Amino acid sequence: MKPCFLEFCGINSFSDRTEIDFNKLSEYGIFGIFGDTGSGKSTILDCICLALYGEIRRARKLSEVINYKLEKAWVKFTFECIYEGRRRRYLVEREIGRKAGSNAARLSEWVENAWQAITDRIDETDACIKRVMGLERQDFERCIALPQGEFAQFIKATPSDRLKLIARLFDLEAYGAALTEKVNRRFYAAESERKAAEVRMEQYAEVSEEKNAALRAQLEAGSEARKALREKLRAAKEEADMLSARLERGELLKKTEARLSELEAKREQFSLLESELARLERAAAVCTAKRDGMRLRSVRDEKGNKRNALKNRLDEAERALQNLMNWDEEAATLEIERLAAATEQAAFLKEEYAVFAGEVEGLTQKYPVIEKDSLPISQKYRALSTGERIDFSRILKPSEGEEGHSKENTGELPASVAEAKQLLSRKRKERTDRLAERKRATEFLAAMRTDHAAAEAAFEAAEHALMEGRERYTSALTLGGFADAEEAEALLKKYGNPKEAQRELSAYRAECAALTAKRAELSDGAPEVAREQVTSAKTEVEKLEAELAALERTLAVAETELKRGESMLESKHALQKEYEAALKKEALWSSLQKLFARGRFMEYAAEEYLQTVAVNASERLLSLTDGRYFLRYEGGFFVGDNFNGGQLRAVGTLSGGETFLVSLSLALSLSAEICARSMRPIEFFFLDEGFGTLDARLVDVVMDSLEKLRSEEFCIGIISHVGELKQRIHRKLLVTRATESSGSKIVTE
Repeated sequence: MKPCFLEFCGINSFSDRTEIDFNKLSEYGIFGIFGDTGSGKSTILDCICLALYGEIRRARKLSEVINYKLEKAWVKFTFECIYEGRRRRYLVEREIGRKAGSNAARLSEWVENAWQAITDRIDETDACIKRVMGLERQDFERCIALPQGEFAQFIKATPSDRLKLIARLFDLEAYGAALTEKVNRRFYAAESERKAAEVRMEQYAEVSEEKNAALRAQLEAGSEARKALREKLRAAKEEADMLSARLERGELLKKTEARLSELEAKREQFSLLESELARLERAAAVCTAKRDGMRLRSVRDEKGNKRNALKNRLDEAERALQNLMNWDEEAATLEIERLAAATEQAAFLKEEYAVFAGEVEGLTQKYPVIEKDSLPISQKYRALSTGERIDFSRILKPSEGEEGHSKENTGELPASVAEAKQLLSRKRKERTDRLAERKRATEFLAAMRTDHAAAEAAFEAAEHALMEGRERYTSALTLGGFADAEEAEALLKKYGNPKEAQRELSAYRAECAALTAKRAELSDGAPEVAREQVTSAKTEVEKLEAELAALERTLAVAETELKRGESMLESKHALQKEYEAALKKEALWSSLQKLFARGRFMEYAAEEYLQTVAVNASERLLSLTDGRYFLRYEGGFFVGDNFNGGQLRAVGTLSGGETFLVSLSLALSLSAEICARSMRPIEFFFLDEGFGTLDARLVDVVMDSLEKLRSEEFCIGIISHVGELKQRIHRKLLVTRATESSGSKIVTE
C-alpha cells in the first residue's frame, strides 16, 4: 500500500480540517513527522487506520477520538495498491459521530479520470478494503508502524520471551491453541468412537460359529422329518376325501328319492292342470276383455263429463260477448270528442279573457277618464283568465242532432280545466278497456268453440271404443265356453296366470326327469359309509396337520435364528475391524495430543518463523552494512563479522549503531513475512519513536541505513522527536500542540 493524500477533521486534538500530501512528502523516499510528545504525531497513523479499517487501536470506542469541541469527525484517505495484477487508486471516506447510527463509510476508485463509487455501506466498505489490502488491521499496523523499540530488546531477550513475541506477532498463540483444541477434539472423538465400538461389541458376546453349526444340524434333521410327515398327511387326506365323497353320495341319493316321492304325490294335480291349460288361456282373455270394458266405460264417462262442462262454459262466453256487444261504442266516442273539444275551448277562452283584459287595461292607461267604467270589466276578465273554474254547462251545450246523446252523458260536468282533463283521460281509458275486454271475449269464445268441438270428437271416439270392447268380451265368453265372467275368474283363481301355470308344469316335468336320471347315476352299488368313519378320518388329518404346523414353526424359528446368527457373526467380524481401527486411531491422536501439549507445537512454529526471519534479516543486514555483518539464529541471535573471518559474537556485545542495524533488519524481515501472507509488496512503512536518544554518530548510522533502503517503490516515514534526525531529513511534517483556542496544526517543510 502506498499513501497518496490524507484529509481529516475532528480527530483527537485536531479540531480543524487538516491535509497531508504524501506524494509530495515521498519525493525523496524518506520523510519525517516531528513534534513534541503529545502534539498529535501518532494521530496521523490513527487516521489512516480509521479510514482503512474503521477502528483505532488506542480507543475503546470511536466516539472517544472525536474532538471535544465537535459532534462528529471525518477522514478522507487516498491510497494506491497492487490489486488483481495492476496498480489501482482508491478513496475511502468515513464519518463518525457521537450519536448512535451516525457513522458512515464510502469507497470509490479512480477510473477514467473520475472517482467511481464502489459502495456506500459500512460493512461492504470494510469487506472491500480488506479484500483490496489483503491485510487484517493487526497485520497492517505491524507492517506499516514497525514496533522498532521492541526489537532492541527482542534480539537480547531470553529464548522464551522471544518465542512469546514471535507468537504474538504472527498470532501463533491463537493458532497453537486452536490447533491443540482441534487435536484434543479429535482425540476425544476417537476415544468416544473406540468406547462406542466396545459397547456395540458387547451384544455379540454370545455369537459364535459353533452355535450356527448346531442350528444347521437341527434344520437338516427337521427337514427329513417334515418330508415324511407331509407324505403321511397326503395319504390321510386322500382317505378322508374318499370317505367324505361316498358319504355325500349316499346322502344325496336319499334326498333324491325323497324328492321323487314328493313329486309323485303331485302327479294327478299336474295332469289336471295340463288338461285345463288351453281353457285357462281363454279364461284369461275373458277377464282381460272385462277389465278393458270397465276401463273404456270409465273413459267414455270422463270424456262425456268434459264435453258437457265445455258446453256450459261456451254458453257463458256467448252470453258475456253479447253483453259487451250491446255497449254503444259510438256514443262513448262522441262524448270523448265533445269533452276534448270543450277542454280546448275552455283553454282558448282563458287566453282570450287574458287578451281582452289586457286590451281594456291598455285603454284605461291611455284614457284614464274611463277607469271608473273599465276597471270592473278588466278585473272581471283578468279573474276569468287566471281562475280555475269554468262553466262547462254552456260549453257542452248539445248541438242540433246531438241532444239525444248528450242527455245520456251530461250527468257529470267538470268544474275546471284540470278536472276536465282528468275526466277526459278516464273516459278514454274506459273506452280502451271496453274495447280490449270485447276483443278478449271474442277470442275466448273462439277458443271455447274449438275445445268443445275437440271434446265432442273425443267423446264419440270413446263411445266407439266402448262398443268394440263389449264385442271382444262377448266373443271371448263364446270361444271359452263360459257362461259369464265369474266362471272364467274362478278358473284363473284356481290355477293362476296361464304363463305361470305353464312354467310350473314345465318345471315339474323337468325336475322329475332330472331326479330320475340323478337316482340312476347315484345307484352304483357301493357299500354305505357311516358318518363316524368320515369324522375319524378328518380327525386324523387334523392331527397330522397340527404336527406338521408345529414342526414348520420349529424349523422357521431355527432358520430365523440361523440367519440372525450368521448376520450377527458377520456384523461381529466387521465391528471387530472397526474396533481395531478405532483403537489404532485413538492411539495416533493420543500421540499427537502429547506432542501438542503445553504449547510445544507453538514453540516449534515460532522457532521455524525465527529461522526464516533470521535468514531474511541477515540478507538485509548484509545489504545495510555493505556485506560486513550477517545474522544467525541458534537458540539465540548471533552477529557474524565478515571483516573478521566470519566470527560470531553475541548481540549483547553490539554497539548502539550495530544494535539499531540488527533491529531494523529484523523489523523489516518480520514486516515482509507478515505482508507475504497477503501477497502484497511492502511500499511504505513508519518507524514510530524507535530511536530513543541518539548521538550524532548514531544518527549518521540511522540515516545511512535508511538511505540505502529507500527507492522509487519504497518510502519510509519517521515519527520522532529527536532534533538531530530533524536536521537530516529534507521532507517533514511539523506538528504543534493544541491550545485552548485552537487544535493541533501541521506544517509541511
